[in-house]
Amino acid sequence: MRRSRNNAQKKLKNASSNPAGSHPLARNCKIKSNMSTKAKHKILIIGDSHTRGIASEIRLNRDNDFEIKGIVKPVSDLAAITHTVTRDTGALTEHDAIVVWGGTRDVSRNESQKGLCQIRKLVERHSHTNVLVVNVPKRFDLETHCCVNYEVNAFNRKLDKHIKSFQNAATVEVTSDRDHYTKHGLHLDGKGKEEAAKRIASSIKEILKLQKKVPLKNKLEGRTRPGRS
Repeated sequence: MRRSRNNAQKKLKNASSNPAGSHPLARNCKIKSNMSTKAKHKILIIGDSHTRGIASEIRLNRDNDFEIKGIVKPVSDLAAITHTVTRDTGALTEHDAIVVWGGTRDVSRNESQKGLCQIRKLVERHSHTNVLVVNVPKRFDLETHCCVNYEVNAFNRKLDKHIKSFQNAATVEVTSDRDHYTKHGLHLDGKGKEEAAKRIASSIKEILKLQKKVPLKNKLEGRTRPGRS
């Protein structure tokens, strides 16, 4: 089991440094949409190498109501990802959303619980806006029945359970179809990215629609007001 985890970490590091179809420089990068003054909703998408290209894909299918910013932090754990989120979200409101996609590194290092705690703290700190958390993709670069993929499934189950307790958060499930991953098997290919972007965009639209019907302020007051069930 230890050898399997070590191999998983090595493959993750190698693949993330130059994943198929990605930019050769595996550094933190930002992708900004054209900043329209008419934009009604600000969307921040941040995560590990899985998020590369997602902001651009969503921009192709959205209108000027959305101002989208993407931040990619390759080979980062959720502690590093959520720390970056905290610096960029003070001005967001219930009309905006944060999309977080990470956890692959945490799972491969047997630090799932630490990653889940980081996500929970992130959602708690951002009760003034909406948070969408994308689950950890299956590792097709490893054997299906290896311990890391078992841990991926366990992490995603616990993630769903954690997020359901919050009024301002939801999870997004990415495809587990092998045909939507690169030959290497760690990252989504072009079709997979397109499918993930559609699911994320749909989830953003849905959560914003719910907040329009029942604003976050009202939900939070309902949870904290004495005498309310």
